[in-house]
Amino acid sequence: MEAKERLMADYPYMPFWTDAYLGDTSHLKTIEHGAYMLLLIACWRTKDCTLPNDDNLLARYAGLGDKQWQRIKPIILKFFEVDENTISQRRLTKERVAVEQRSNQARKAANAKWLKTKETGDASASSGQCSGDAIHNHIHNHTHKENNNKGKWIFEGKTIRLNQRDYDDWKKAYSAIPDLRAELTSLDDYYTSEKVDKWFPRASAALAKKNAQYLAGKKTPAHKMTDAEYNRLHSDLVTANPMGGAQ
Repeated sequence: MEAKERLMADYPYMPFWTDAYLGDTSHLKTIEHGAYMLLLIACWRTKDCTLPNDDNLLARYAGLGDKQWQRIKPIILKFFEVDENTISQRRLTKERVAVEQRSNQARKAANAKWLKTKETGDASASSGQCSGDAIHNHIHNHTHKENNNKGKWIFEGKTIRLNQRDYDDWKKAYSAIPDLRAELTSLDDYYTSEKVDKWFPRASAALAKKNAQYLAGKKTPAHKMTDAEYNRLHSDLVTANPMGGAQ
């Protein structure tokens, strides 16, 4: 196996404790320091934080010729745990475990924050290509009280329900969509199957994307928009219309 094929960079930052290193290596010559450091770095960059116990490869990782490696090998390998197939450095492996744990904790925290934002972020979004902020803010601020509008829906699906005013506003805002009712039916089927609760902001953002796609000559179904695309579009629209109220 080629050395470059084995090396990776999943964790490009390697902790380095200078006091501990100098305390353990004060007896090394410069060439030995260099070889040891290069082996530590090469070891860190592998997936399992080990190197193959192969003199040819270890010499290459250390930047040495075969004879040079054989001459300093007994000194250098005293710092490593060596078995038949691999070499590893105990402190380095310990640091790798700590880095992986911190990385996992940070990823979990970021995911939790994203989910919290996703669940509570129910501000509506409208099209940046529509007839201006007035339409957006009306849709954004409208309070859809179903109990007060029962029996008055101009569009009534299993999940999506719009009165005449809202339907007309969306028809005007997303005028590039040739068949708004068909798109609403598609969204309603999707939101019903996915048990989407706060459908209004998602539908608004989805239709805004669909409207933009028609304007650009693309016709990808709006309900296929990913959560990342929805959040990005929602963020852009809220930034563009900071006075918009929460749904």
